[in-house]
Amino acid sequence: MKRATILAAVLVATAVISLAQDRALISGDAEDKQDTPVSGATVILRNESLRVERTTTTNSDGLYFFAEVVPAEGYVIEASAPGIAFAPQRVKFDVEVGETRHILPSFIGEKAASPVSSLQRRGLSDLSQSSPTNWMLRQSGAPTSGPVPVAYLPRWESPFVISGTGTDPDPQANSQTQAPASAKPAAGAAPSQQPSPSAAGSVGKTASKSARGTVESAKAPLDTLSSAVSTVITSNQLRNLPLFNRNFLAVGLLVSSTHDVPAWSELKDTTFSISGERPTSNAFLLDGMDNVASSSNQAIPFQVNDAIQEFRVTTANSDAQFGRNIGGVVNIITRRGTAKFHGSVFGFFASDSLDASSPLSAYNGSGFDQAAAFAGPLNAPPATNTNTSSANFSPIYQPNSYNQYVSTVQLLNTKYGNTFCTAPNATFGSPDCLQQFDPAAVLAQHNSHTQPLSSQQFGAQAGGSFLKRWYWFGDYEGTRIDNPNPIFERVPSSYDRSHLSEFQPGTSGYEDAALAQSVLSLYPQSNVQAIPDVLEFYQGYAPNYTNVENYLGRLDFTQSDRTDWTFRYNLQDLSQLHDDTLPGSSAYPGNGAKRAVLNQNLVLTFTHRFSDRLSNVIRGGFTRFQVKETPQDANFNGSQSGLPAGPMPTYLLSGLDPQYAGANCVTLCTNGAGADGTTPSGPRRRRCRSSLRRWTACSPLLASELRLAHPASVRTVSSN
Repeated sequence: MKRATILAAVLVATAVISLAQDRALISGDAEDKQDTPVSGATVILRNESLRVERTTTTNSDGLYFFAEVVPAEGYVIEASAPGIAFAPQRVKFDVEVGETRHILPSFIGEKAASPVSSLQRRGLSDLSQSSPTNWMLRQSGAPTSGPVPVAYLPRWESPFVISGTGTDPDPQANSQTQAPASAKPAAGAAPSQQPSPSAAGSVGKTASKSARGTVESAKAPLDTLSSAVSTVITSNQLRNLPLFNRNFLAVGLLVSSTHDVPAWSELKDTTFSISGERPTSNAFLLDGMDNVASSSNQAIPFQVNDAIQEFRVTTANSDAQFGRNIGGVVNIITRRGTAKFHGSVFGFFASDSLDASSPLSAYNGSGFDQAAAFAGPLNAPPATNTNTSSANFSPIYQPNSYNQYVSTVQLLNTKYGNTFCTAPNATFGSPDCLQQFDPAAVLAQHNSHTQPLSSQQFGAQAGGSFLKRWYWFGDYEGTRIDNPNPIFERVPSSYDRSHLSEFQPGTSGYEDAALAQSVLSLYPQSNVQAIPDVLEFYQGYAPNYTNVENYLGRLDFTQSDRTDWTFRYNLQDLSQLHDDTLPGSSAYPGNGAKRAVLNQNLVLTFTHRFSDRLSNVIRGGFTRFQVKETPQDANFNGSQSGLPAGPMPTYLLSGLDPQYAGANCVTLCTNGAGADGTTPSGPRRRRCRSSLRRWTACSPLLASELRLAHPASVRTVSSN
């Protein structure tokens, strides 16, 4: 029995001091002018938009409490007691998420004025006019005989703006015409800015009958029950500040002691560092329910900015109710339906047609840009002979760029009377035979300074009520982004794709040549020929896009003045193609990655208030964070292109990676004779005669720098 009693006491104490994470505790006090607490006063909390009306009484210390208050705007609180008039009559204030607030100014009570008989009024003229005491009473409007009623004390001028009391420059006239304490405030009276909490506390205790009405509560809460350091991102900030990508968490960086994660981090736009702690140490709550991915502890990035009412960022000393996390706490609440229907729509649209041109080329860093870096100057001199051995008279030339290679072949033709061309199938003496590579001239005809972009962000939200106890709210936000990747890449030339015809099925090298041609067929056909059969490029766009659907639905049911229910469901469906550098075709779907995201968050909350000091909150929820990353060619079957059957891993097909079947690049053939003095015939003769023409495929330097993947070994250009 004793253990049960102790357990019950612990549970009751926990229920008294523990708050729901997404709601607030409101307290205040009522006292008279002598700082004596007024006990038993009736205090009413109202919110017309939410149809909330809760009643409590002050305790022996003059304090009142309202626990589990729903964060919202437009709350009004008022106090009343028999025979006592309070100033102010009512206080208007807003409630923020997770707030522990003591209402200022305090309710100051004074006894109601006693009726003044005609005999007392007639006796006023008989009093001595010379008494200083009587003179002071006359200035206050009080009778000059008998005890002075409290209602006739000198009028106090409140620094708070009062709604419901007119301006009266004549104190004596005001004492006769002032409205009673129960009079309603004048319509349209606007409150003004409030003084500091200390000022509100000091002046409130001298309030008189003329200070009655409605005042705006001071905005500074007194967190006497919490030592947490926190800042609230308000609804106005969320609605009025520009937000990139409709991510409301970005506004959290306005709070001191917060810092963004690096731009390259996978946690970008999903969390931030608080008070120097790791970004993975934070807690993110959505309507009191955990909203984090268990793998990385990041916030699930629902893009429902218009559905967020506000959120609080606790940077230090978070309460024990949050627990577990050593970092900060981000407490987010969503909007709910109100007594009156409300809604809005929005749309943001962007297009590259409205953007200024960039001073940089869209093809910086592309395969064309890399090839151009190793073209060399157009007037590059021929390479020098590097063979200084007296025992071997064969000269060796090692060009360092493509244009120097062309100059070197010209030198060899002149020196030895050869008729070699640097382009396959070119006729000696034609412009294509020894054509230099001028990347600036090629780029000038095909350059672009525009990054393609088409972006549409749109959505709508609405809320209302039905059957007086049910409140609904819905939000939809969609995103459509099309940002194709400009590509200008080197692809296999028509000459690279033609070697299979040199082999007969079943002969040596045929299988290798067939495999090479199958791989090369996955590349798009060239549409820019810088040097025919040598340097050919594809210019176009590789698809990249992002499509996002965000949904939120919330239903609130007020079962009674002590019991309410909340159901809220979020869903995010994202489809994205990213990092694609090849256009899709019938031969190959592309080398990008497809991302499919399906995030969900559901919460059901039951709240019951047994009394002003005892309440119970039961919350259950479901959170799902699902991201699937799939290669764009995951379903590609290589057998369709002559490759081994079955799924094929993603190939890096940007740039050129040709395999030259049967190439023999060790010896430069001159006068139709090989290095061994023999004269080849048939296919070997054709391969030998074109070996110099394929020198770029065999040079160790250009094989690595121009992205040519021939087996690396020492290659020389020699002549006998």
